[in-house]
Amino acid sequence: MQQAEPLLSYPNIVAIGAGWAQLAVAALAVLAAFIAWRELREIRHAREQSLNIARADFLLELDGRWEAPDMREARELFAQINEEIRGEVAAQALHGNDSARQARMCTAWLERLRKLRTSDAKSYNTLMRLCNFFETVGVMVARGYVSERDLDALLRGPILHVGATFRGHIQEREKETGVVAGLYEHALKLSDRISRLNA
Repeated sequence: MQQAEPLLSYPNIVAIGAGWAQLAVAALAVLAAFIAWRELREIRHAREQSLNIARADFLLELDGRWEAPDMREARELFAQINEEIRGEVAAQALHGNDSARQARMCTAWLERLRKLRTSDAKSYNTLMRLCNFFETVGVMVARGYVSERDLDALLRGPILHVGATFRGHIQEREKETGVVAGLYEHALKLSDRISRLNA
């Protein structure tokens, strides 16, 4: 009969030590993975906060630009002409639904912009600042720098109004000048996107 090796023999102690060492390495690996996961989560959270702050800053700057004197002048001229056209359309047709009145407003705006372009370049250029502004904003949305929803909350009315008012004129200018379709495309796409959000 062979004698059993003692439990605390050198080979057994080495095997037990190796097992404990493997267990310690596995525990350290799990701990390291957990720490790395937490660090990545905190980095992601900090990055999201930084992006949110950058978006908020952009919206504040955008609002500041919208309130700048040159844009205020464009908005005031737009409002003045819009009221004149609204009065003319109302005087022409006392009957008709909203979409018919809106179509008459767009046609009257198209005619007014055509006239201003040839007879009053200063007023025309002042009004076109609105398209320029929304073209830049539309690029920002297309590139994902700012969300449609944020712009919808901040500038829904002006975006929709400028899109509806200037669309026919922009398309007419593309045809007249032979410009490939795309003149103020981001401004018009922005108007379409905001319109779909509110449909």
